[in-house]
Amino acid sequence: MFNGALLLGGALGSGFVVGAWAETDNPVHTGGAFVLLLAMVFMALVGMFPIPSPVHAVVAVAFFVFATLGVFVWGAGDFVTDADGSRVRGAALVVAAVVHVASWFWWLLYGWGAPGIALPELAGSGMLALWALWVSADLWAGPPDTLML
Repeated sequence: MFNGALLLGGALGSGFVVGAWAETDNPVHTGGAFVLLLAMVFMALVGMFPIPSPVHAVVAVAFFVFATLGVFVWGAGDFVTDADGSRVRGAALVVAAVVHVASWFWWLLYGWGAPGIALPELAGSGMLALWALWVSADLWAGPPDTLML
């Protein structure tokens, strides 16, 4: 069931990222959206190659690297351009990405949490959810721009 949810989440997440990409004219957001689209592909691959598959670690690491980089780049685009007062969102997204990376270092160095529980994955999921919820609230406050699709 969990692996099916990852496959479905990767597919639906890809559609969401493409929709967000179509709604933005910020070139930095475009770069972030491309990286986030790669993250969604790897999210689906995590579901396709569950533990103990030898490919699982590669696709899981790729998912978290691309998700973190994509959120960081999108946030940097907000922070640098500050279009419509988006600097606060940009700073929050950049901080969330940095906290996610720091949580992995903390976990690797100090063994954070019980065995088998990767709390940095929770931090990464929270980071991605923050991006998705905030972007959807900001970008789709008005009618969608269907011409770009």
